[in-house]
Amino acid sequence: MLATKRFQRIAQDLEKLPCELHGDILNDLEFSQLIRLSSCAGPRLTWSLENSISAWGDHFRAEDRSTWQKLLSISDSVRCLCFIQPKTKDEIPYIFERSLAFLFFRNEDWKATACGWLPADVQNRSRFAEHQLARTFLAELNSIVMDRTWSAFHEHYARFIEPWLPRLSPQAKAIFSKVPKLGIKDAVCHRYAYLSKDLPFSIDDLATFIDMYQQFRLLRAETMAAELYRLADIYETYPTRLKEPFDLRVRAPDNLNTQHVPTDIRRCARKLVRKAKNTRWKNTEGCVVRFAWPALVPYESQVEMFQEHITDATDIQVAPADIVDKCCAVVANAPSWARNNAEREVMAVTRLYETLKQQHLSLHGLNFKVLIQPYQAEFPKRAPVALPVLPRGDAELEWLENFAEVTAWMEGKTTQ
Repeated sequence: MLATKRFQRIAQDLEKLPCELHGDILNDLEFSQLIRLSSCAGPRLTWSLENSISAWGDHFRAEDRSTWQKLLSISDSVRCLCFIQPKTKDEIPYIFERSLAFLFFRNEDWKATACGWLPADVQNRSRFAEHQLARTFLAELNSIVMDRTWSAFHEHYARFIEPWLPRLSPQAKAIFSKVPKLGIKDAVCHRYAYLSKDLPFSIDDLATFIDMYQQFRLLRAETMAAELYRLADIYETYPTRLKEPFDLRVRAPDNLNTQHVPTDIRRCARKLVRKAKNTRWKNTEGCVVRFAWPALVPYESQVEMFQEHITDATDIQVAPADIVDKCCAVVANAPSWARNNAEREVMAVTRLYETLKQQHLSLHGLNFKVLIQPYQAEFPKRAPVALPVLPRGDAELEWLENFAEVTAWMEGKTTQ
């Protein structure tokens, strides 16, 4: 909200006064505060803002009120989404103390600027020339937003953004598809070289991009959280069949705490959504660590039991039809981390058993030279891999459910 209740109350109080009494009050306000007041001003206050003879008046009249209001609204979003939130009321991001310092100018500051004084970092520049202030404002906002999303849209677009495009609105697709082609990033100061040339986004397009990108982050988080919630439900149904990928135990212990894993998975799901809603954009956000395994995998003992029973013709003959179908599905539809291209179906299950021994990943996938071993500090638990940042998919979760159900039947038959 551009004008808080405080500014609405001030605007209402000023509206009750004659226009000739507005001048001294307005001169004591910052430029951004004048813009906020303009968004809720009545006829009298509007006239005073648009016809002021004070030093700030020429700059305020240089653009339409709606232009200033849109820019300040975008600025509020940028401060919230692109910077660490301030610990104190007076703390502001560095950019607002330098290139966007004019937002905090009062009338006396504008007088000093008109006399030739400028802040040190903009000395000898015509940043505050009439009719150029709004462009400077928009250029700085473009620079901040593009810098914060550079990694996602330029270095990791193919795996971080592109796979999600079919799930986004046509408006988001259109505006996202333009971003990777925009501009050249300055390697020295990490800012865009075209600030003085054509801007990446107009005011309306920049507002749309910010809104669409935040919606994209939330959509991605909620979709991945939904997968985790489903995995937690699967685990609660089959706690002795499945485990977390880096659990070194080959079978479920007798004193297994069946609530720990689903509780942890659901906590991670909530954290994903909370971070998407409340944390700032990071310029390395595209470098999300992606793990080749799902959040749950079968115990090795369960894979071994499945392998023994699947090759036993007697077991297959007495199995119910739905169990037989699910056995076939487990073998035929094994996910990429649990199969190879061998022609024989049983070899695919053998592959599953063997690959479950591999704990760490290389840059491009599974590292077959590293076998199960106790976790050591120098070995990262999760190594970055060049995989799309996407949920596992319904087929893979269904495969886990089928595997757990089939092995539960097999174990029940063994104990009979």
